[in-house]
Amino acid sequence: MQRKPMQSIFHHAATLLAGFAVCVSSNNIEAQTPLGGITKIAAGNGHTCAVTTAGTVKCWGLNFFGQLGDNSTTYRYTPVDVVAGPSLLALSGVSAITTGVNHTCVLIGGGAKCWGDNTKGQLGDGSTTQRLTPVDVSGLTAGVVSITAAATHTCAVTSGGGAKCWGANLPSRLGDNTLNQSSTPVDVIQSPPLAVLSGATAVAAGARSEHTCAIVGSGVRCWGSDVYGQLGVDMPLLGVSRTALAVVGLASGVSALALGGAHSCALTTSGGIQCWGNNDFGGQLGDNTMINRLTPVDVLGLTAGVGAITAGSIHTCALTVGGGAKCWGNNNIGQLGDNSMTMRLTAVDVSGLASGVIAIAAGDTHTCALISNGGVKCWGFNGYGQLGDNTNNFRLTPVDVILPPPITLSAVKSRKTHGAAGDLDLLVDTTIPIISGAVTVESRSNGASHLIVFQFTSPITATGTATAVNGSGAPLSISSAIASGNDVLVTLTGVADNSRATVSLAGVNGILNSSVSLGFLIGDVNNSRSVNSSDISSVKARSGQTTDVTNFKFDLNVSGAINSSDISAVKARSGLVLP
Repeated sequence: MQRKPMQSIFHHAATLLAGFAVCVSSNNIEAQTPLGGITKIAAGNGHTCAVTTAGTVKCWGLNFFGQLGDNSTTYRYTPVDVVAGPSLLALSGVSAITTGVNHTCVLIGGGAKCWGDNTKGQLGDGSTTQRLTPVDVSGLTAGVVSITAAATHTCAVTSGGGAKCWGANLPSRLGDNTLNQSSTPVDVIQSPPLAVLSGATAVAAGARSEHTCAIVGSGVRCWGSDVYGQLGVDMPLLGVSRTALAVVGLASGVSALALGGAHSCALTTSGGIQCWGNNDFGGQLGDNTMINRLTPVDVLGLTAGVGAITAGSIHTCALTVGGGAKCWGNNNIGQLGDNSMTMRLTAVDVSGLASGVIAIAAGDTHTCALISNGGVKCWGFNGYGQLGDNTNNFRLTPVDVILPPPITLSAVKSRKTHGAAGDLDLLVDTTIPIISGAVTVESRSNGASHLIVFQFTSPITATGTATAVNGSGAPLSISSAIASGNDVLVTLTGVADNSRATVSLAGVNGILNSSVSLGFLIGDVNNSRSVNSSDISSVKARSGQTTDVTNFKFDLNVSGAINSSDISAVKARSGLVLP
């Protein structure tokens, strides 16, 4: 069988809320606060994700297909929160995460959710629709113990020991004994004997892989492409397997798996690493050769003392039991982290990470490590911002993933759209930590439009998504958010007099959500949430004045001046209180 060119497999590149902080993504390093509080990491083709101690998820890097899950397709050079639709609140309760080429999946309470590219059905929601926020995997809302995302397919192991896959199925990467693409999970079949796979405890695939492997008992079975011997079955002319086959020499004693673009590795229960498959594009098997292997071989120098393994497209890394990071294989863009671009046929130390590492994740051509203090360091290719250091410069040694430079909300204003330019009828004091209750907006007439202006201290790079509901939770009409310098503007329409509305922004500059309750009440010029004698006195005091920025809201009849008609209007409504 003719070998498939490696270039065809791998890609190588030479609210309104007071007191909340949002963060800006840019190429200019303005702050160097390292990301912290991380418990798990995953690296994909051009993006990286992490689970926090709070069970939320942060992602950064390439976002063309929405794989960052922040309800946008904006590339991010620093971490942003994955949000849950339709609430757009931060996704929470996450226990595991995996990243494919352009999609991401998590486990929450034993259920699987995915987002991003779905052209081959790899999200498993029964469609091929791209998703910018997480969606449930059909039939897997509970009972999932392991999940892995590959190039354009995804697989999971259930609590009953079965394995299920979905997405692209050429060449047979779903392992269901067919070549049929599936947008919902299908059972993996083993052979021999030909039967539904059982006894699986974990499943693994690589961000660029067209094959998949599972730990069954304590042995290994693999399926899919075998062009380079990555299935480990010692059958030179096999090319592909539609069913899960046993890996030669690994019938037992395996504790973890890591798959690259066309190679596979296993961590044994004795702490050693064995690898097989493609080796002639970088020495990613670590046996000091560039010879492809049809069956597992030892990684030189790592036959004991290893605690975890990970594989990129054509490089491999390990975490020692002493907390040190080691990598080997192709190093054309610095993905080995040894301060060089030299290919390594055996394991070398990652610069500065001889200890203190608790997890490691290899992407296509970049690598990241979780540090014992909860921080993350990354190195290698950075063309999409996947290193999270607020640049797109590739790195030969580890750099900190940093938090975005913070911006803060400085003011919130409401402007009647029929008023003069610049005239505002509400200014919320944002020096208090949280706005609570209802802020009253003098509404003038039923169904009037209000321009809500969110003013920030720094330029807006992503407006987020605006939503509004009335006091009963029913949706209200609101425009798309518009950025204007440091402001985010939304127009709210159809609000009734003597009513409430909650206006929300989600994902400003790709970070968090914000909202506040507003009350709309004709004649409440002092924002007390009722129309009373104080409002009458205020209008009287300004009678005869022409409206300007200071006193526009006292002109209830929008005549351009404050007069007896305005006083009469307030008097007629005196005693009215917001519901």
